[in-house]
Amino acid sequence: MSGQFGFMSKIGATDKAVATLNDQPYIFTILVVVLVALILQSVLIWYIHYATMKPEQKKKKEPKGKKAPAAGGKPPAQRLLVMVELEDCITQGILAYCDLSAAFSRRAQRAKKRE
Repeated sequence: MSGQFGFMSKIGATDKAVATLNDQPYIFTILVVVLVALILQSVLIWYIHYATMKPEQKKKKEPKGKKAPAAGGKPPAQRLLVMVELEDCITQGILAYCDLSAAFSRRAQRAKKRE
């Protein structure tokens, strides 16, 4: 099949599809315009998402050679204690009312007693 859209048959279009495109070329134009519009809309949505992020949500670049701190910035044993205390609150069914500051102060008091 030849014509303005003959190249489409080389990439898998049927002869009927190529004949339709040769007869009504605005269909191909609409396809290209819609694809470009979707790409531009995606870029705009991404930009709005990026521009409205809070500073603490943006990833900070770490200097090379400097090791990133562990998640939460605490040693694993302290993170485990926090998780155990949270688990206690959940099992008691009072997560909404669980006073985490009291849990942390209890942990600090226990740590002082151990010393």
